[in-house]
Amino acid sequence: MNKEIANSYFPLWKVEFIEGVYGRDSGSPWSDPENDIRRYQEVRYLSKKDVDSEFELEYRERTGKAAYGLSQAVITLDRLKMIQGLYPPDIKTVMFSYQGSMFSYKHFDYQEKCIYGECIDGSYNFGEDNSVCVDVVKGHVVCYDEDCIVMYNGKYYFNNALVGTAETINVDYESAQMMYPESVRQEFLKMFPSAKTYKSDIASGSMI
Repeated sequence: MNKEIANSYFPLWKVEFIEGVYGRDSGSPWSDPENDIRRYQEVRYLSKKDVDSEFELEYRERTGKAAYGLSQAVITLDRLKMIQGLYPPDIKTVMFSYQGSMFSYKHFDYQEKCIYGECIDGSYNFGEDNSVCVDVVKGHVVCYDEDCIVMYNGKYYFNNALVGTAETINVDYESAQMMYPESVRQEFLKMFPSAKTYKSDIASGSMI
């Protein structure tokens, strides 16, 4: 086998539907076997990186009966393929956006496919604090690198800080999103001389 040609078709994926039983009946008079012993269903997603590697577990999710679980698996598998190589985030990543808020990037759990962060501007409040844990297979997350001017929901962010809004920065917001004309880019370089890139909902590019 020509491994170089064969490896161009990788990674390969495998989906498994697993059923099992967990819990125990303690035997005590107050024990409730119907609640203490349960059946569970789980779908596991495994990938094989190249010809010489073995299938490795990439993701798992609890599900209902096989018919529902395997139909949902088509969607999950497509999403896993879509984000392949995007996570864990690059070492330069400092922020990410999720559900209309911007978060400072803390860490990423590869096995659980979860990204952790803390809301920068207090616009996200779920539970006791502004922290968030997002399953990147289920939730839409966009990551941003260090020294990137980010325009998001009418606000400007730079290196883990909210630095202005469409109202407080005296530049037309629509023009800023495109960094056009050149005078707009020069204006932002005066405010953020260390900026290397910019990113908005409609455009991205270099600042240098």
